[in-house]
Amino acid sequence: GGTFAEASIGPIKTLNPLYATTESERTAVRLLFSGLLSYDKTGHLSYDLANNITLGRDGKTYTLVIDDDASWSDGKKLTSSDVLFTLDLIRNPSVRAGQSLRNSWEGIKAKAIDETTVEFKLPASYAAFPHALTFSILPKHILGNVEASQIRENIFSVSPVGSGPYQVKLSRNSVVAQNEKKILYLSKNDNYYGQKPKVSRFEIHSYSDANGLINALESRDVNAAVIPSSEVATNVPSLYTKKLLPTNNGVFVTLNTTSSILRSKVVRQALQ
Repeated sequence: GGTFAEASIGPIKTLNPLYATTESERTAVRLLFSGLLSYDKTGHLSYDLANNITLGRDGKTYTLVIDDDASWSDGKKLTSSDVLFTLDLIRNPSVRAGQSLRNSWEGIKAKAIDETTVEFKLPASYAAFPHALTFSILPKHILGNVEASQIRENIFSVSPVGSGPYQVKLSRNSVVAQNEKKILYLSKNDNYYGQKPKVSRFEIHSYSDANGLINALESRDVNAAVIPSSEVATNVPSLYTKKLLPTNNGVFVTLNTTSSILRSKVVRQALQ
């Protein structure tokens, strides 16, 4: 039972994971949608929609099996066709998904072996590929007949059908202490295939800036907040406990070892 309210900075303009960019939107998407894999509380990969993953002998073929109990919040079964449909949307330029998301699937082939089994074929071995399988799956039975160029503006972006532990109850705008605030109200998804959440209702309070967030903590309008920086964290009231969490972000360099210059191990070590 009960309600948990969390504050974050950034507007909530969409609940479609293809377009979520602010911290508030990403928080909502994590509660409303599921991926084949997800990150656990320690920041490590774990199973989500998928309950099994195998790597072929060629080192390039990954086969995943979707949980038989996986379903959407409207009760419809979630299948491998939803996975392929989502990938088609990601790759379609007319959908206007994030460029980095589209790039991460370049050259990768996906096919459905059966209703609950999906196979991914990579152009080359890539040990970090499983991290790409955390993308949110979208429902084909809801968006399948929507024009690709209209996905962003579709009603789904404000009232989605997902497969996560929560579903949208309602949202409203208000002004508090002259700071724009929007509250997204979520309720427990009774059709969730995983362990049911113990908290019945979840509220996301989004603020336009850090002042609104700190004011919400001081007035106890919320139970917790996502603090964007250590500088803002210094203003958090002492009655709250601060906890550092991994962000799963990094800066990477990928070297093309077929290049005549980068083929040299000495050069690659020098660049590192």
